[in-house]
Amino acid sequence: GRRELAEMLNHHFRLAEPMRRAVEALAMDLLGDRPTLGVHYRGTDKRTEAPAVSHAEMFEAMRRELRADPEIERIFVATDSHAFREALGDAFEGRDVRSAPDVQRSSDETGVHFLGHGDPVEKAREALVDALLLGRCRRLVKTESALSHWTSLLHPGLPVTQVNAPYRPPAWAAWFPLA
Repeated sequence: GRRELAEMLNHHFRLAEPMRRAVEALAMDLLGDRPTLGVHYRGTDKRTEAPAVSHAEMFEAMRRELRADPEIERIFVATDSHAFREALGDAFEGRDVRSAPDVQRSSDETGVHFLGHGDPVEKAREALVDALLLGRCRRLVKTESALSHWTSLLHPGLPVTQVNAPYRPPAWAAWFPLA
């Protein structure tokens, strides 16, 4: 199951020390020791793999999680969508909403990895940092994405609410249990 897979992955793979230190520093700055709701919203190119999720649908799923765990004080959001990040701040005004700094986001439905500019290694680093920070949250609300599937695989005790399902299971699902 997921727990055994997480143990195997954590045993055989380690973050490079500079990356580990960077994630630790960001976790202290962005999450601290406050209970945090993690949110991963793919708002661009995932429409070919799963039904689109409106901002309103995602916000309602988040509100359900916040009602289920009233101790949660903070929201950490990882998203490729500039519009979602902006709308989230407005919809949850008064909540402490945070994101990793200097993350590239798309202003339309083009996936960040298809924008044709920016360093691909830096984009991969940003994605890895987001996945690791999401794993440190108390709960995770997510849309269909391999990034947050990996978060749930590496943190099998993390309660996960997936708002949409893929049209068909990804090919890799035969080897790795989906969250």
